[in-house]
Amino acid sequence: MGVRWTKRPTDLDIGGYAARLAGAAHRVARVSAFAMEADAKLNAPWQDDTGAARAGLTGSVEPEAPQPGMRRIRIVLAHSVEYGQFLEFSRGGRNAILWPTIERELPNLARALQDIPR
Repeated sequence: MGVRWTKRPTDLDIGGYAARLAGAAHRVARVSAFAMEADAKLNAPWQDDTGAARAGLTGSVEPEAPQPGMRRIRIVLAHSVEYGQFLEFSRGGRNAILWPTIERELPNLARALQDIPR
């Protein structure tokens, strides 16, 4: 049994497909970054004195918009306060929120990426 073409290979919109797939993956990443930010703000284990550390937890995607030929999408979850690193590593890491949040979100991210229509 051979290959049966329903379209000629030259008629396939491979470039358009790649752009649509990259755009969909970028949208999934953005939703995941926002979910991570919300989760981190909700579950940060430290006591807030000013609220700056909790408010300064940010989730983002780099680059902000899909680029032609883009092969990677970076999701960033970070502190914006200068003492964020101390919150992450104090008390033997018991105050950490960044990595625990990422670990909780990874299964959702993987599922959403797998669900992108191909």
